[in-house]
Amino acid sequence: MRQSGKESGRITLVILPSADQVTSLWAEMDSEDPEAAKESLRIREGKPHRHHIGVWREGQSDPAALPGLTEWAAVREIDAVIWTDLPPKFQGEDGRIPSAEEVVSYLQALPDDPRAVAIEYIRRAPSQIDTAYRREIVRRVPECAID
Repeated sequence: MRQSGKESGRITLVILPSADQVTSLWAEMDSEDPEAAKESLRIREGKPHRHHIGVWREGQSDPAALPGLTEWAAVREIDAVIWTDLPPKFQGEDGRIPSAEEVVSYLQALPDDPRAVAIEYIRRAPSQIDTAYRREIVRRVPECAID
C-alpha cells in the first residue's frame, strides 16, 4: 500500500515480491520503444524520476515482484513490459507497509473531502484487484464496496 499526498487521501496498491499474487490488468501502449514508453508512463504518473518505472524486456529474467512475466509475455508475443514500480509508503515513511487495521483507521479519520476521494478511488478500482487489504477495507468501511 502507498499513501498518496495528503490533499487526495488516496491509498494505492504497489507491486511487491512479498505480496500475495492477485489478478492484474494491463493495457497496450502505443509505443515501439520501451524507453519512450517508460518516459510516457513516468509523465502520466506525475513522477519526477524514472527510477520508479519498471521495465522488463524479452530475454530478461522475471522481476521478483512479477513471477511468470516471461511466460505471460511470450504467450501474448509481447517483448517489453512497463509498470509503475513505486515502493510502499505510509505516514510519510518510504518503505513502510501499513497493516490493514492502520489503513482502515487512516480512512476513517480522513476529513470529509479527502475521505470521499479516497473512497471513490477504492470503489473505482477494478473488481479483479481482490486483495486482503481491499476485503478488509470493504468489510470495515462499507461505502468502499463496489455497487
